[in-house]
Amino acid sequence: MSDEYTLGVLGAGNMACAIVEGALRAGALPAVEVGAPRRDQQALAAWAERTGARAARDNGGLAAASQWLLVGLKPQVTLEVLRSIASSLRPTTVVISLAAGLDTESLEGALADGQPVIRLMPNTPCLVGRGLTGLCLGTSATEEQATWVADLLGSVGEVLRLDESLMDTVTAVSGSGPAYVFYLMEALERAAVSGGLDPETASRLVSQTILGSAELACASDEEPRVLRARVTSPRGTTEAAIQVLDEAGVDQRLEAAVAAGIVRGRELRESTS
Repeated sequence: MSDEYTLGVLGAGNMACAIVEGALRAGALPAVEVGAPRRDQQALAAWAERTGARAARDNGGLAAASQWLLVGLKPQVTLEVLRSIASSLRPTTVVISLAAGLDTESLEGALADGQPVIRLMPNTPCLVGRGLTGLCLGTSATEEQATWVADLLGSVGEVLRLDESLMDTVTAVSGSGPAYVFYLMEALERAAVSGGLDPETASRLVSQTILGSAELACASDEEPRVLRARVTSPRGTTEAAIQVLDEAGVDQRLEAAVAAGIVRGRELRESTS
């Protein structure tokens, strides 16, 4: 079997694996054309057995043999690893980064001049095929390359092509957004249990309500403000609850939380440069 890979996966964590497995399920590329090294060889072997992907011998060997290299490492180590494999990469290999906060300029600075770079910000709903990924190009990446990556990601959700200046905001809203929703779900489940429901019923009630509300918002042409107003009858139970949230400034605190995420993205970029 050839040591060539269409897609190399460097840092096969949850998000990278979700993208790859979604692409494999969709038939976007054959499993035998995917390779990944991993420190935990047992985990890599299990992933390879589950998906049919191949285990590469090491980072440098994977870099040298891949047409596309999906990098799913933590931001704090991404640039260091890219520097270590830069000389192994083919000039035409496209480096696809999932690292939060690292802009294409920083990524390109760790690689040889002219190395094509594409930056992504996916979110965890990719694990169930309902993700949303922000995408922007480095200076040497082409529209043809962007189309290939977007098609790959289309197997796990939607793709938005964005100006890079907006990627920190995308990270704070969409990348981190599932955590905000889960935070809300935790609070609603606690409230439901305090109101007398058993935990299993509370979980089912909250999960289905969140899912149904999201699908309603996606299917509707109305803004969330209008949809909320339709549920909020004057002097009703919902109005009483919303009043408590307004008095606590929940909307303002959520805006502040997103702003803090944007700032943190910039800090990550500065700390790794």
